[in-house]
Amino acid sequence: MKHNIKNTPSRSIVRVKIWVEHDGNMIMSDYLADLLVKIDETNSIKKAAELLDLPYRTALKKIQEIEDSANTEIVFTRSGGATGGKSKLTKSGRELIKEFNQISDKIMESDGEIFEPKSE
Repeated sequence: MKHNIKNTPSRSIVRVKIWVEHDGNMIMSDYLADLLVKIDETNSIKKAAELLDLPYRTALKKIQEIEDSANTEIVFTRSGGATGGKSKLTKSGRELIKEFNQISDKIMESDGEIFEPKSE
């Protein structure tokens, strides 16, 4: 079987997945940052989980894992009632996302400069 190969230069692309661990426990990733941002936008863990096709209990578990590992509250939750509940990020939660995004941006800025295959 012959393959149709074009005489065009190829380019390797470096892809990375970034997450932050504290004492061996993941405390931030793109996925977790998205969850926290959606919670802040919707004022609801349930709505944020639905938007991300994530079971509500999984969202709660992930938030608890982050808070336990970071040893700080990242989501403030007020229980329902006549007016319904509300969830918002704490200052620590916003700072965690901001720092994660700064780290991610710095890594992604390299645009593959770390790995450039040499021509033979």
